Formats: sequence, structure tokens, C-alpha cells
Amino acid sequence: METESVRVPAVTDKEKRYQADEDYKTSQGDEQSDDKADKREVQKHKTRWIVTAFTALLCYVFEFEATLSLRSQYVYQRIAHDYYNVTNDTRTTISCSPDDVNDTMADKRDRIQADTSQMSIFLVFTTFIPALFLCLFMGSYSDYLGRRFLVLMSLSGSFLKALTNLLIVWLNINLNYLYLANLLDGLCGTVFGLLTGIQAAMADVTITMTEFALTSVVLEGSIAISGALSQISVGFLIRSVGFIGPAILCCVVSAIACVIIFCVMPETLKRPVQVTLNPLVHLRKVFGFYILEGSSVHKGLFWCGLLVSALLSFCQSGQVMIEILYMLNAPLCWDSVKLGVFTGVRQFSIVITSIVTLKVLQRYTSHVTIGILAMFSGAAAFALEAFASADWMMYLTPVLGLAYMCTTPVIKTLMSSMTTADRQGQRVPSFQAWLL
Repeated sequence: METESVRVPAVTDKEKRYQADEDYKTSQGDEQSDDKADKREVQKHKTRWIVTAFTALLCYVFEFEATLSLRSQYVYQRIAHDYYNVTNDTRTTISCSPDDVNDTMADKRDRIQADTSQMSIFLVFTTFIPALFLCLFMGSYSDYLGRRFLVLMSLSGSFLKALTNLLIVWLNINLNYLYLANLLDGLCGTVFGLLTGIQAAMADVTITMTEFALTSVVLEGSIAISGALSQISVGFLIRSVGFIGPAILCCVVSAIACVIIFCVMPETLKRPVQVTLNPLVHLRKVFGFYILEGSSVHKGLFWCGLLVSALLSFCQSGQVMIEILYMLNAPLCWDSVKLGVFTGVRQFSIVITSIVTLKVLQRYTSHVTIGILAMFSGAAAFALEAFASADWMMYLTPVLGLAYMCTTPVIKTLMSSMTTADRQGQRVPSFQAWLL
């Protein structure tokens, strides 16, 4: 029996092209579906991340600001008692008179203030020198190891610092152990490691430039509000129970932050298949990001952002310690409560007005213009504070600096908008290293 042959029609070139187009559209659709699935996976953790990260950050900043205020006042008091034989009943304050001419303690108090400032500078170096080294690597490693690891490491250093400070205050041991506390904090990345991890994670979960800017200013606002609460709390606690109360509070708050991140915070980074552990590779990524890669215009814009950020950091870095020593002495002679209340109310008011200012101005002008206006606001506040000789002049400084809190979020937003999502961990550490 003969088998009937079936004739298959030849496929024309037109049909081949049509089939190729259909295959390409199908593959593109699959890729878009995968991208949408990845975005949904990240976005479903967004609310949880914001709540946990911001809560932990509030705890960290509370401890950080409280420690600065507590340490400055504690070192000032210990130096006065241990090296200058200045005694009083409370052991938390040193007598002060706004009139330097008739104040017999004026010269001795100036020398105490100078010694306190010198020790504060050395403590800063003890923290930030190791942090500077770590800052060059930690952000790039976070693109492999994850943001959560970096945040938890920094919070652990904060807890060790708070615990060491508590032992120093409780046992009244040598002040030189403060260097150990700060060294432990610096070896874990300190505040720069924490902000590197949180800012990189924030870039993972935010989409638009406006959303990133608003989230940044809310982040800065959370920092300032927490700092305000810590300043007020420390001021009242020092006067009521002495230095041991604030030291215990700092230790407890740091422990809470570590537990929150370890147990609740989700990871926002989709981990790559291959992990590069060679530190030289990560070092090249961080510096190459600003030096070796991109066009001249692109690199120039990044360098302008770094320069402006460094100038702002220069203005802010020593403000807290200088202010505390200035307010404790003539001509203001404030006590711990008045100092804490003023600092807290000022931070809170600047935060609220900065958030409102940013939200309103975003509708009418660019982020660059907002940043310039905010810098002028801060400059006016600093200028008045430099010549403040009466209480009313200090009270007026927050009014002039209403929009100052917008500066850093605007700069971070502009730099983040020029960076791809997979390079955020490399941008942030070099940014923090430059600020150091």
C-alpha cells in the first residue's frame, strides 16, 4: 500500500519576520512581568521597612544625641572636680555668673572649658578615624551582603558605646575609658554606617525623585525630633537623678534598636548570585564611581554635590559640643534643663517648618533652588548665634534657620537621581567618607 506524501507549504520570509516579531514581544513581555514581580516583592516590604528602620533610627539618634549632651556635661564636671578641685553639693553643675568682671571663677572655668574641648576633639578622632576606613568599604559590601547587616553592625557599636559609658559613670572610673567606648563605636561604623545602610535601602524602595526627597526630609525630621526628645530628657534627668539616669536610658534605647533590626527589619536588596569579597575591588568601585566612570559633566556634578555637602558638614559637625560649653558658661550660664529644652524645641520647630517648606516649594520650584534658600536660612541662624550675648538672641536663631533642615535631603536627592539602583551602595559610602 502506497503511503500518501503530505506536502508542507514553504515558510515565506514575511512569515519568518512576523514570527520573529511575535517571539520578541513575548520575551519582552516576560521580562516586564519579571520586573513587575520584583517590584511588587520589594514594595510589599516597603511599609514594614519604613516602620522598623525609622523606629530603630529614632532609637539610635536618641542615644547618639543624649550621649553627646551627657558626655560634654559629665566630662566638664569631672575635669572641674578631679583636676581643679571645684566642688559643690550637686556634682552636676559648676557655679557661673553672667558678669565675668566680678566672677572669681571665670579664669578657672575658662581653663576647664578648654580642657573639655580638647578631650572632646580627641574622642571625635577616636570614633571617626576607624569609621573613615570602614566607610570606604561598607557601602559597596552592602550591595552584596545586604543593607540589614550594615544597619545592625552600626547599632551594635552604639550599644557597646552606651554600655561602656554607663560603666564609667556608674563606677566613676578614669575618663580615659571614654576613648575605648568611642573606639568600639567607630569600629562598627558609627552613625555613618547606619546612614549608609538606611539611605541605600531607602533608594531600593523609593521610586520617584519627589518621593525620595520627601522621604529624606522625613528621615531628617525623625532624626531631629528624636534628638529633641533626648535633649529634653537628659536635661531633666541630670538635674533630678544625676548622670547615672541618662546613661542607663541610653543603654536601654540602644538595646531596643538592635532587637528591632535583628527581629523585624526586612532586607530590601535582591542579592546577586556571585559575591566579591576582595576589598580592593570594592575600594575601586567607591573611588571609581567619582573619578573613573561617567562623562566629565556627570563627574563634575557629583563633585559639586560632595563639595557642598562637605561645607555643610563642616558647619554642623562641632555645633553641638561648642553650643553646650558656650551655654553652660558666661554670658548665658544656662543649666542642664534650660539647655535641653531650648535644644529640643529648636530641633523640633526646624524639622516641622522644613518639611512644610519642602512640600510647598516642590510644587513651584526646583530642588536646586530649594537647597540654595535653605542654605541662606542656615547661614543667617549661624551668624546670629555667633554673636549671641543674651537669651533672646539664642531664641531667635531657630526663626532664622526655619528651612535649614532641607539642605542635606535636597543634595542627597539630586545625587541619588543621577545614580542607578544597583550603584546606590557605592555612592553613599564615598559620600559619607567625604563628610568625615
